[in-house]
Amino acid sequence: MQKDNVNENVLERLSELLEKCLESAANIERKMDAVIGGEAR
Repeated sequence: MQKDNVNENVLERLSELLEKCLESAANIERKMDAVIGGEAR
C-alpha cells in the first residue's frame, strides 16, 4: 500500500512539473515569435 501511495505522489508531482514546463515553453515560444517577428518587420 505504502509503495503505491508514493508512486502516486511522484506521478502527481511529475505531471505538475511537466505542466509548468509546457507553460514555460509556450511563453518562451511566444516571446521568441515576438522578437523574431519584430526583427522581420
